Amino acid sequence: MNGFKLSIFGNDPAADFEAIVRQSRGRRVMMAAPDASLMLQKAAAEVPHSGGARMKVGSREYSILREWIASGAAYEIKDRSELVRVRVEPEQKIMGFEQRQPLRVIAELADGKQTDVTWLAQFHSNNSVVAEVDESGVVTSGSSIGQAAVMARYAGQIAVFQVTLPRPGPQVAADTVAGFNAIDNLVQANLQRMNLRASGLADDAEYLRRVFLDVAGRLPTADEARGFLTDTSDGKRARLVETLLDLPDYVDLWTLKWADLLRADQLALGAPGAHAYYSWIREAVAQNVPLDEFARQLLLAEGPLSEQPAGYFLKASKKPGELAASVSQVFLGIRIACAECHQHPYDRWTQGDYHSMRAFFEQVQFKKLGDEKEALLIEGNAEVKHPRTKEIIHAHPLGTPMPDATPDGDRRKILAGWLATAENPWFARNLANRFWAHFFGRGLVE
Repeated sequence: MNGFKLSIFGNDPAADFEAIVRQSRGRRVMMAAPDASLMLQKAAAEVPHSGGARMKVGSREYSILREWIASGAAYEIKDRSELVRVRVEPEQKIMGFEQRQPLRVIAELADGKQTDVTWLAQFHSNNSVVAEVDESGVVTSGSSIGQAAVMARYAGQIAVFQVTLPRPGPQVAADTVAGFNAIDNLVQANLQRMNLRASGLADDAEYLRRVFLDVAGRLPTADEARGFLTDTSDGKRARLVETLLDLPDYVDLWTLKWADLLRADQLALGAPGAHAYYSWIREAVAQNVPLDEFARQLLLAEGPLSEQPAGYFLKASKKPGELAASVSQVFLGIRIACAECHQHPYDRWTQGDYHSMRAFFEQVQFKKLGDEKEALLIEGNAEVKHPRTKEIIHAHPLGTPMPDATPDGDRRKILAGWLATAENPWFARNLANRFWAHFFGRGLVE
């Protein structure tokens, strides 16, 4: 009211401070008479306020705000130790139905001190059917078996409590069938925690149908089915997979999946462009190009699109920011699009992160070479500024420190060089998750 507004999710502290302390002639806080400050009176519902009471007079939060106002309402406290991380206690627990578990959130500071900030933390459950959490951090389990993650957030840092609600009743016996690989052993251990028995092994007919649909995108012919089902030799399932990987059906299925993910869109690229791009993707799948090299070719395409159809991946996005968001989602499994305007309260990625990725693609230009030809060029050395602070943002990958300057030349080489290295924790996880989702119907992270 009366022009008073705060930033979305508190992502602009400087502007919020200006609005609270200085706007409207500073009438919202009164250092000489802190109890008369509208900030306190409205929050405690001592004067009419559509937001209702958010705290009680004399409460812990009320007292801290009152002390801040009385001491001069400073923007920041000098020489205060920085927050390093937060943790939640306990980190995980197996619970029964309709039980309660209080959480404790601890802030760890750079000077080694630890502070209980539970009362200041915000909590959120990703599966309220399994477990709900209230404002004070008390988790209440539901009456459905499953798993849930309860997030605790404080001052931009996040910690997670994992709760498991196993099936009630006698503990099922551990599976005596040996796992075929390390993943099987992890699945079996989790089923034990959930008190669930593993499904039986698929018989040959079930396996045949599933593997054809998943690898080749079609059902087996009668001859293919008959040949497999009458084969009594060892290792026939592994041999079937190798056979399917050599079929053009496999190439067709995975070309379609990658073309959809990489936006081989006829409306955006035109029919000739989309066809050339699709054909390039199909050739890469047929040649079994390693995924890191596949991603590198897409990111670093340059020159006439008739000769470098991988460049259509960059052309499918209209703006550098859209391209940065697309690259982050496809290859890292990270959504940064929301951070273009503000930071989401449940996300670690900031406006600075969004625009640092955008900076990699500011040099990408498309120019006509004639009536029908077009080229992808890398031109200029455009500056990227934070839309709120106006500070220059140098191109740098997500989760890495910003350099002092952006190197000259093609900035994309920095991103491509980092993408599939050990320094990037997301590339391999994301692609493994995509393949898992295809073969099992749901990703490890959905």
